[in-house]
Amino acid sequence: MRLIVIEAKYGDCLLLEWTDKPGSNRYILIDGGPNRTFDKRLSPTFAELGVKQLDLVINSHIDTDHINGLLEYFSTIAEKRAKNKDAAAYATPSIIELWHNQFAKTLDKSGAITASLQSLAADAAASIPGTAAAEGDFLLQGVAQGNQLLALAKKLKIPVNASNDGLPLLVEKIGREPAEFTFKGDLRMIVVGPSEGNLEKLRKSWESYLAKHKKKPAARVRDSDTAAMVDSSVPNLSSIQLYVWHNGRTMLLTGDGRGDHLLEGLDEQGLLDAKGGIDVDVLKVPHHGSDRDADQAFFEKVRAKKYVISADGRYDNPSEDVLEWILAAAKKQSRKVEIVLTNRPTVVEKFEARLRPSDPCKVIVREDDAHWIGV
Repeated sequence: MRLIVIEAKYGDCLLLEWTDKPGSNRYILIDGGPNRTFDKRLSPTFAELGVKQLDLVINSHIDTDHINGLLEYFSTIAEKRAKNKDAAAYATPSIIELWHNQFAKTLDKSGAITASLQSLAADAAASIPGTAAAEGDFLLQGVAQGNQLLALAKKLKIPVNASNDGLPLLVEKIGREPAEFTFKGDLRMIVVGPSEGNLEKLRKSWESYLAKHKKKPAARVRDSDTAAMVDSSVPNLSSIQLYVWHNGRTMLLTGDGRGDHLLEGLDEQGLLDAKGGIDVDVLKVPHHGSDRDADQAFFEKVRAKKYVISADGRYDNPSEDVLEWILAAAKKQSRKVEIVLTNRPTVVEKFEARLRPSDPCKVIVREDDAHWIGV
């Protein structure tokens, strides 16, 4: 099993590769990165690896730095089909299934959030960053993009959430015990996020937040409120998070979810040890290495051999604190670790410069002329 981490600037674009039988590789794509990721990085990667078909495409959540590349990919397939051209010949592999948790079926079953967002949208053009209208417009854009992805999937006759009988992918055991999915070649995936409980908390939080600012949408939100909404971002905390197993190797794919929510999901699925921790081979560090979604205690509980971070320094990702927390946890527990990154922003250069030969940490960064780095 290999995780192919594709250069996606400040977003995520991951290709999971495993072997079905000798000489037969299978693939799952998790997210597509921001605009132009498909043309510049993903399609060339497909061509380089000879990928002709994807068993599954997963949209972890509806942020633009995860979904835009998927929209470009699906649109390209549709264009090639419309011109009666072989999509595979243009490095656009066919897709067996899409996993996507529709906003209306997870966070907004009553439609209340969408109604409030539409009310705020009229004020968004005149708003400034940090206002309720701006926050609402951003989320409304994500919802629209999610709906666009579903429309493209329907047009291309790609089943959505078919593995789960069309239902959202959640921690809660809906129609199966446990929430585990097996693919050819004995690749297994268990959903460890989001949970219905955390979605309900997030739903109530945003309904309250939007109601509070409905009468004055252009008023600047207090810094503490803004920070709280970053930590409680509707798209981020609704990320599909997965525990992956193949031939004794394990990975955690976390989207932009929060560390404590991930641990809750792992506990729900019976994957934590007696001390509330877990050992995995690879951890895709939550939210591009943001310090808003994890702490040192998280990295002491989720003990990985390799930590993957897809970021380019934008939005302060990866955070200096996260790099130091990974190192501190490794030292405390006498573990040797690798931090694998798609880019080397200044914060990473400074971290590398501080590392001592005795430190149990190695930093590995994608080569500048490479489209991806494999883990």
